[in-house]
Amino acid sequence: MTVETQSPVKEYLGEIKRLSIAIDSMERSIETMREEIASIQGISYDKDRVQSSASADGMINKMIRLDEMACELEDAMIERAKKRAEITTQITLMPNGTYMQILFKRYVEMQKFEQIALDMNYSYDRVRHLHQEACETFGDLYNIK
Repeated sequence: MTVETQSPVKEYLGEIKRLSIAIDSMERSIETMREEIASIQGISYDKDRVQSSASADGMINKMIRLDEMACELEDAMIERAKKRAEITTQITLMPNGTYMQILFKRYVEMQKFEQIALDMNYSYDRVRHLHQEACETFGDLYNIK
């Protein structure tokens, strides 16, 4: 069984998608944490207590973690925006308009080859072939090997 490795160009261009997947995961984790915090029962003040309750400590720890997660999410969103701008600029500077369009649709708009073929009125196989040529040209242009 052989393991297919992705070309450095596809790996580089795919960074927007990888960051988007990570952001989606972070957003789901934050939502889960919010639900957990909302489900923590309140503190009963009608009884004498000497120490802080475990549920209050748990809620505080979860709220601190939620704040940390929100900061991590914000950082990831900023990183994705920067990477998207960088890759978009590089793609738009490609000398071949067809290559530019295919790479933009595939890596910035995250379209599947089937959709790109429909949009550009090409066959699926033609789009795959042009995509390969576009990646090679992009790699040569930006010295990504």
